[in-house]
Amino acid sequence: MSLIDFYIKYNVAKIAFVKKHKKVFYAVCILFIVFALALISFAAFTFYQLRAEQTQSEYQAKIDSESGQEQMDYKEMVSESGSEYSISMSIPKLKETDQASLLASEEMKSYFLKQAESYKAKFRSDGIKEVASTVMREQNFYSVETFVFVGKRFISFLAEEIVSNQYQTYLQKYITYFSYDRKLKKLVTLSDIFVTNDAFYKKVSDLVYEAILPELDTIMFYNFGRHLNDEDKEKIRTALSNQQDSFDLFAISDNEILFSFNPFTFATGAPFSETVSVYVPMSELKEFKK
Repeated sequence: MSLIDFYIKYNVAKIAFVKKHKKVFYAVCILFIVFALALISFAAFTFYQLRAEQTQSEYQAKIDSESGQEQMDYKEMVSESGSEYSISMSIPKLKETDQASLLASEEMKSYFLKQAESYKAKFRSDGIKEVASTVMREQNFYSVETFVFVGKRFISFLAEEIVSNQYQTYLQKYITYFSYDRKLKKLVTLSDIFVTNDAFYKKVSDLVYEAILPELDTIMFYNFGRHLNDEDKEKIRTALSNQQDSFDLFAISDNEILFSFNPFTFATGAPFSETVSVYVPMSELKEFKK
């Protein structure tokens, strides 16, 4: 049998098979078409869902961004100039006007006004009358600059306080935090968000200790050209052992907590004379969340 004869017989047999089993053949074709349409429909639905979620995410991100920018611009400016001092404050303030937000804004404002009064009294008592008032104002001043972190649930305010005194050779810089919880509708402490038992503070202390050592080691090396020794590390451990008092400076976001430590928290000398901060993921403390 030649190859041509074989090919002709194969096609004749194939046509005969289709005619004999055309119902089965048509059923298979229909099933294939239905399956293909179902697959296409599922792919289209999945794509639509993903696109809808992406659009919603982009829309929410835009809202958060615009809300954050609006909140960042919403501050109360207070300034005062006397013969012995000058005061300049950018006081944090929530843009919302509901009762809870107004009370939170008033609480933050009250803190800084008390701070200003305290420094004003000190400037007056330290004043040297022979010095020209313009020089006094330049040497004695208290200023506050506010920064804002806006999330879906939390709004955290960071206020940098700077104090200059005529008897000091360097500026004093401090960090103050306020965190407002949109869910609880108030300024919160760690105990509002977590079960702050001994185990909680032990976990936070360990996490912060491990994260902050490289930061402080860099400061030590920069200032004194040496790395942290065992005595330094013990001082850091001790400073982190005071539970709530050790971690009262924090800013909280939806995913993490920023813990900060003002100058001289870990020592009374120059090695740690600047503010240091570390991040702790919320996921690390999920077992303590309320």
